[in-house]
Amino acid sequence: MAFSETITGIGATQGFLFDCDGCLLDSMGIWGAVERETIEMAGAELTPGQLMELRAANFHDAIRGLVALGGNASVEAIEEQAENRLMTFYRHQATAKPGALAFVKTLHEQGIRTAVVSASALRYLEAGLRRTGLWDYFDMVVSMDELHATKADPEVFLDVCRQLGTRPGATWGADDSLVVVRTMHAAGMHAVGTYDDDASGTFAQLEAEADIAVRSFAELDAYDFAR
Repeated sequence: MAFSETITGIGATQGFLFDCDGCLLDSMGIWGAVERETIEMAGAELTPGQLMELRAANFHDAIRGLVALGGNASVEAIEEQAENRLMTFYRHQATAKPGALAFVKTLHEQGIRTAVVSASALRYLEAGLRRTGLWDYFDMVVSMDELHATKADPEVFLDVCRQLGTRPGATWGADDSLVVVRTMHAAGMHAVGTYDDDASGTFAQLEAEADIAVRSFAELDAYDFAR
């Protein structure tokens, strides 16, 4: 289906919500590294099921669980090491995904309301978005860590739409996670699946369930959403 056919009938886009890690920022690698280092420091041995539960929990709860399983280090020691690694990355090493800055900047300039909706802590989001020049083009930056919520809940996206003043049916979201693409649809939004790696959803899966699937924002023309 051509892009113009995909958006026919929805009217001009009012809002666009973005994931951050693996979508706007090329940052999933640091999270994988911190996960491995944290597990090793805790001395924990995890089954595949326990690892999935770890990844679904917020960061503090995940570390507490690892300490309970391993017991080789304290929660405070592991959090300090992880915090140093992550803040160093976001402040000094984070890079934007190809085409992301130009796409978001154009949406902003065309009057489309924009927001980041991410599971990462606000301090990481601000550091990474400021470093890459993206920060100034968002009307809101929302952290699930601050809300104690998850992006599997459609109400999260509905609430952001309310705060932005946009109708869900005239709002798009972009995320690399197949689960979140489904959540956006459950909220009545349109979804762009932004492929990063197979852990969050294969390209074929995103292509099958998202309204549009891309490997890079450079494949999209922001003006198509603003017409």
